[in-house]
Amino acid sequence: VELFFYAMFPLSTLLSNRGFVTFYGLLLLATGAALSVVSHFNDPPASLTTPMQVFVKFGPPMRLVEFASGIAVARLLAAGFATRLAATKTTVHTGFEVLAIAGIALWWNLLGPSNWIYTFLDLNDHPVLARYLTAGPGFVPPFALLVFTMAWSRGHLSRLLSTRPMVFLGEASFALYLVHRTVMLAVNRTAKGLGFDWPLLVAVSLTGTIAASALLFLLVETPCRRWILTLATRRPASATKKVPRAHPLLRWSGIGLATAVLLSSFATMGKVAEARAFERARGAAAAIDGSLGGAVFADEGTLIGMSSNLTTESLELDFVWQKAPTASRNLFIHLCNDRGDVLRQANAGGRDLHDEDLGSLGTAFVSIPFADLDPVASIGIGFYSAAKQSAHVDRGPRSMADHRLDVMIRPPGLVLPMDIEKAR
Repeated sequence: VELFFYAMFPLSTLLSNRGFVTFYGLLLLATGAALSVVSHFNDPPASLTTPMQVFVKFGPPMRLVEFASGIAVARLLAAGFATRLAATKTTVHTGFEVLAIAGIALWWNLLGPSNWIYTFLDLNDHPVLARYLTAGPGFVPPFALLVFTMAWSRGHLSRLLSTRPMVFLGEASFALYLVHRTVMLAVNRTAKGLGFDWPLLVAVSLTGTIAASALLFLLVETPCRRWILTLATRRPASATKKVPRAHPLLRWSGIGLATAVLLSSFATMGKVAEARAFERARGAAAAIDGSLGGAVFADEGTLIGMSSNLTTESLELDFVWQKAPTASRNLFIHLCNDRGDVLRQANAGGRDLHDEDLGSLGTAFVSIPFADLDPVASIGIGFYSAAKQSAHVDRGPRSMADHRLDVMIRPPGLVLPMDIEKAR
């Protein structure tokens, strides 16, 4: 989609303002016609088939309205559309800015996760149109208004956004868009299963993403852009140096600061996660049942800790085992019915730890929602690898030909809210 936009941009600059208005109107008509055709051939009517989803959500021509709307805003500003408004008082400008931001909030409630707009437009009967609007084009009106307002306004908010740090963050925002998911996944894997509060995860993710995007902008994007411009212009390299550059000391100070922030955010998260993992591992070691403690899985290790905790929404299980030098399999957690058949596997987080007395430890922390526990009669653990298959366990309540240690049987002992409801 972005490559298509870049290819279309030079063509759009050849049009006069009147020609662009004509093009924009025809584009809206063509997009509406395409949606009508897709809706007509969509089968079944209640949902979108995969090819239809791809075309409506990712088809480059279908997303051209968004790009053309941005060009339309730029042309309005270049034509002096808001010249008269620019002479008004600062408080009036600030009021326009606040209203533009409020419009984003209102529109998000209409088209965002809550989908209030469905109530007014009954989009549930028009899945193609609903998918198209929520994919991005539906957010064009409020964001076009916001960009237009901030571009001509002289209010307090636009002045804040015009400061050097905010301009820099804006310039680095494309890199931020590229790396934000990667950073979020890294933070999530570090903290998985450890029960961190979401504000901490958000703070670390945001800090790490901004620092990473700043480094990419300074070390990759800016040098590459200068190099490409040098190749694109048929002038001496000296003629392309009119763009002012930051002082090298300032530039490298920024790179050093961004690097320090990035590394420190992940180091802090790692230390906190390690401390939390040790805390839960010690609790599991202290709470393990005698029939389970010391169970040895061949070539993998010895179970030395297991604890369970029933919250208002889920069952939390913590496991810790002393790893053998030959350990190579992955831990699995089976949720089984009363015949021992596997209903599903629980998704566990955890990390390897090193204890001065016990040596190398493996940990696993899992939270099982009540909905997944409803038909479950037992929970078992074991170790598996595609090459070595499952490891035998030498003691305890076992199943699956002694490859699985049954750590929890229900009933007795585990009473869930749905059990009480069924009893009623």
